[in-house]
Amino acid sequence: MALVCRDAIRAKYPTARIVLYGSYARGQAGPESDLDLLVLLDEDVTPEKKRIIRDMLYDIGLAEDFVISVIIRSVEKWNSPISQAMLLYRIIQQEGIQVA
Repeated sequence: MALVCRDAIRAKYPTARIVLYGSYARGQAGPESDLDLLVLLDEDVTPEKKRIIRDMLYDIGLAEDFVISVIIRSVEKWNSPISQAMLLYRIIQQEGIQVA
């Protein structure tokens, strides 16, 4: 499923980095688990770009009967000192699997 999401996102944003984290990345996913993705763009992340990516992933999830949770950030914002101080940043750095 992560690869399907990757392909859809990269079709619109070819330089996007996609990182899988959470229970699927840890190998602990169960039947009720969602797919947790971090999408990093080399460009400014506007509300419109967020909407486009979320809509794509919603459509994929709906077609596959799967819940996909996504965080969308610019690379610059993700690597900022404020982001690096967040627990979620450290968790994704530790357990994340880059799929694109």
